[in-house]
Amino acid sequence: MLVPRLIGLAALAIGIAGCAELRNDLRLGFAETARIERGKAHFHSVCVACHGEGSQPSPNRIAPRVEMIAQRYSPQGLARELEAIADVGHYGMPTVRTTPAERRDLVAFISSLQSPSAAGR
Repeated sequence: MLVPRLIGLAALAIGIAGCAELRNDLRLGFAETARIERGKAHFHSVCVACHGEGSQPSPNRIAPRVEMIAQRYSPQGLARELEAIADVGHYGMPTVRTTPAERRDLVAFISSLQSPSAAGR
């Protein structure tokens, strides 16, 4: 009688731990969604005029579309590029001042546009 009760308690403990982990995953998912939305809003207020979005060509013919940028850079590489852009610009691109939080949000948004096959790069 004691063994089934111990097994039941162990199963309950595992279930509770799993619920807590799921709750943490959901909280992280909501935080990431919020970061992506902030990054999208920042992109639309500052970057879309040159880089465009969607199926339309970039308004600035030498600026790659945001989807192409998402395919070209890993999140870490994109973070480095955005930091350089904030400091000195990028090729023909002017300096665009951003805070570290804005850059993290932009990385989250742009990285969210990667195709599933490119996301593992």
